[in-house]
Parts: sequence; C-alpha cells; structure tokens
Amino acid sequence: MLGSQVIVAADPIISEFLAFNRQTNKDEDGDASDWIEIYNPNSTSISLDGYFLTDKRSKLTKWKVPNIALAGKGYLLVWASDKNRTDPAKPLHTNFKLAETGAYLGLVKPDGATIASDFGAKFPPPKMDISFGVPPAAGPDDYLIPTPIAANKPASLVADIVFDHDRGLYTKPFDLSLSSVTTGVSIRYTTDGNMPTTTTGTLYSRPIRIDNTTVIHAIGFQDGRTSTAVFTASYIFPANVLRQPEDIVGYPNPKEPINNPGPHQVDVPLTYGMNPDIVNDPQYAQQALEGLSQIPTVSIGVNPGTIFGPNGFYDTPRRKEGSKIPISFEYIDPQKSQSNIGVTAAITAHAKPKLKRSFHIHFNSKYGPSKLRAPIFDSAPFGGGGATNEFDDLILRAGNNRSWAATGSSSKTTYTEDEYVRQTQIAMTGQGVHGTFVHLYINGIYW
Repeated sequence: MLGSQVIVAADPIISEFLAFNRQTNKDEDGDASDWIEIYNPNSTSISLDGYFLTDKRSKLTKWKVPNIALAGKGYLLVWASDKNRTDPAKPLHTNFKLAETGAYLGLVKPDGATIASDFGAKFPPPKMDISFGVPPAAGPDDYLIPTPIAANKPASLVADIVFDHDRGLYTKPFDLSLSSVTTGVSIRYTTDGNMPTTTTGTLYSRPIRIDNTTVIHAIGFQDGRTSTAVFTASYIFPANVLRQPEDIVGYPNPKEPINNPGPHQVDVPLTYGMNPDIVNDPQYAQQALEGLSQIPTVSIGVNPGTIFGPNGFYDTPRRKEGSKIPISFEYIDPQKSQSNIGVTAAITAHAKPKLKRSFHIHFNSKYGPSKLRAPIFDSAPFGGGGATNEFDDLILRAGNNRSWAATGSSSKTTYTEDEYVRQTQIAMTGQGVHGTFVHLYINGIYW
C-alpha cells in the first residue's frame, strides 16, 4: 500500500507460444516439443502458485502451475509436451500438446474460473517453427523468429485470416466477413478452386454474400510483411446440392464422354447432377436431403486444371503415379461441430484408369500440418473401435467395384459390402482396417 492507494498487480499473460515446433528449440529430452511462454508485466515478482494452463475452454483446471515466483518483467517457459512434469526445480511440461490445427489456449487464475490470458475461442492454425503471441504493442501476431524467454520482436508476418462464419452445412444465406488483426492488411479471395495470390483473385472490400454452396480461399498480404498462407472454408447448402446442375462452368461438358482407356472400362459420360427420379420424388426427396447431413463431409479445394487438365487426375495416359498436388482439405462432421477442421495438404490420384478415382491425401509439413489430428472414425457405424486420431495419410476410396462407374456392375451397386466386412470384423475381433463413409465435394461440386 502506498499512502491510501492499493497497488494491484497485473495478471501474468501468455506472451508467446509455438504449436508447430520442428527445429526452433528442444526440451531436455531432445524433443522439439511445443511450448508456452508466460510473462510477468509487473516490475515486482509475482507467484504463479495455483494458476492453470489449459487447451480446453470446458476444462479450465487441466494443468496446475507449480509454486514458482516469476520475477518482475520475467518470463517462464512451459513445454506443452503431454509429459506432465511439475517439479519447479526442473523444466516444466504440461499434460497436453498444442493442436496443429488450432485450439483454445488459456492461462487461468487460481480460482479455476477466471481467465487471466487467452487468444479467443481458438488460436489460428499454426505455421511450422513460427510462433504466435503478443507483440510490444497492438494485438496478437505471428513471429517469423520465435523468442522463447525473451521479449517479442516486432511482428514480421501478416496475422491469419479470420472467417466470421465457420465452415459447415447451412440452410439460410448470410454475409461472410474476412479480417485479420494486422492493421491495414489487404485480402484477396477466390471461389473457383484456384488459390489466390497477392496479385490474383478478388480484392476483398465488403462482406461476401453466401447463398449457395461456396468454397472460399483467402490470403492476406501487406508490404514489408510475409503474406499469410491460403485459408479455406466450405459453406454447403444441402438443398442446393440436390439441384446441382449438369453443366458446370470450367468443367468438361457432360454430354461428351471422357476417354477412359482400360481393359474393363468404356467411354462414360460425366454426371454432375443428382438423379431426378429421386430428388423429385416426394417419397425420397426429404430422405436424400437429410442424408447429406447424417454422415461427415470431406471438401477438397484444388485448381480445376488439376482434375481434368493435362497431367490431371483424369488424364490417365500422362498422370504420374505418386506425384503430389497441393490442396485444401476440410473435414466437417455436422453431428460434432468440434470436429470441423481445415488444413492444407497434398493429394495423389489412384493410378488405375477408372472414371471414378480414389484419392490419397498426404499430411506433410511441406504443405501444412505434419499430421491430421481429428476423430475421423468416431462416426463409423460401429464406432471408432480403437482407431487412432492422428494421421499421416488418408484414403478416399471410390469403391469402384461396387459402384455404377464400373462396367457390368448394375447388379452390385451397393457401395457398402467391402466396408461392412471390415467393420463387422472390428466389431467381432477388435482388429481390422478402419473406415467410414463421407460425402465428398471438390471445389463445392458434389463428387
């Protein structure tokens, strides 16, 4: 107390964190663990005894900070490694890791309920070896040069693009706003599958009206700073999907068959639209509409030329097996909103010359997060059955041998037989190959 004035200490803050560490620094075990930096903004020491760190807004007391005195203007580094080490005389480790797809991160006061510092509902998907935090002035930003246990340098990157509507399934039109905490940032976006650059795409100037199935790719840029990655969000209107037209600008005419050589294949015309015998029948139309939201959705954004152009997915004679193409990959589970994710990845097409291609999705630090972390198989008809939630690769399996795309299969178009065998095996023995059904969209086109 100074005279009659009570000096109240300011709360400590999370000043910087790294959620995608590969080579910035390593913990005492030699692991490139993620880390969180706590800063004391006061000129005198404060106690962190009883504070909590958490990566879940629904569980604020997830990891308790031990009894540590943090010097005035001092920093504390806590490794977010899931190793759960709390000896104050040794390096500290939380009992959780930071999600490479973005998540909540908060510092909670000893009462276990009051937030001392956080980054909103979810911090943006991190970039490899680039930290995020609070600069000397202004709002949160990315740092090309992380500074653990030291003052943050002026930001050198444009902060990530924020979409004010989450990706997902919608029934009513809305206006989509794009923003960044970087002051004076410019944003360009596209809706045709092509990725925007600092010179291509539409310059964002006002909210975008979304009244039909739309995939938005956006990039932020500013002179003197490194531009953002391309961020993507898919907005799907199931009622409009049922009325998807046969003619789609930028894609082959459905009246002209695709040359599809192979010993068991013939020239087959493309079909973009839904079967009118189903969607126009009062007995089945509502079931078809409901079905679009009853299982998860995968939405892929990719340059249209990559699909049907030279060396594209359907240019069979020239397509090189194993060659990877950058894409945006989104997984949307209408039944579990917390499972909605979007990342950049790579894709290769199945090498066999069939009209309906299978796709191999690769998660690699060259393109985005090194792994996809999501409960993909929790929605399988018999449950996940012990399946992992971390993936280096996923296969989008076309099921040609049970689909209408295979010649002579008109009596076998069940789609379900192969997966039924796999899942019943898991249900009976606990061992087997995991799979689940999803709706697939490419550039907003139901595939």
